[in-house]
Amino acid sequence: MSHFEGFLERFENTGDRFVLRFVSGEFDPEPTHPPVFTVAVAFPTTPEISAAQIERFLSLDDWSYVSVPSETEMHIQSDHGDELSVYGKAVTWLESRYELTDFERLARRSYAWGQEQHRSLSAHIKCLAELRTIIHEQQARVAVKASGHGIGSTARTLYEQHLSFLARLLRESAA
Repeated sequence: MSHFEGFLERFENTGDRFVLRFVSGEFDPEPTHPPVFTVAVAFPTTPEISAAQIERFLSLDDWSYVSVPSETEMHIQSDHGDELSVYGKAVTWLESRYELTDFERLARRSYAWGQEQHRSLSAHIKCLAELRTIIHEQQARVAVKASGHGIGSTARTLYEQHLSFLARLLRESAA
């Protein structure tokens, strides 16, 4: 039995033969293990149904776990739980290295991931800045209220504790 984890990158259907090409999602220009796994199913049973299901896997572009448990069966399971078994007269597999198009796809995927990380970080930085502004405004209001009470009074002590807490929030948010 052989198995592989990656994305279904390509599906070819000639009617009497399916060829599925999976590519590892990890970008390593010098991988220690072959990053490409190609499975060929000769004379698949229920080819129309299987082809439609494989096309769906391809369109989802999900991380997949593929295995070849026997000489007549292959199995795919997506990261989201979709499963498919394809049977045929013969199932063969081959491990190989990246092609040029794989590097292009991995670069696009890496760029998209980086852009998403940038958008997320920017949104969080903006949110943090807004929170710091709110804390500063609250500090000013509490300081004014505290000044209206005598030193040692219960109200003044509570306001000072509140100011201490707000100062701690600001210190933590600056880290």
